[in-house]
Amino acid sequence: MPEKTIALIAHDGKKADIVACATFNRDKLIHPHDPDIQTLLRTCNVHNVLIATNVATADLIISDETL
Repeated sequence: MPEKTIALIAHDGKKADIVACATFNRDKLIHPHDPDIQTLLRTCNVHNVLIATNVATADLIISDETL
């Protein structure tokens, strides 16, 4: 099976949670760095990169051995 590379991005207050659980949580509130988040999402879409914005999608990506 090929090796998988996963990028984890989180707010400072969520970094411990994301490392401990390996989940992807997108903050639903508007923050000053929202343009950065939107740029990341657009870049993933343009380059066909899998990205999870909720736990269910993250679990599916991580557990799918065909990816």
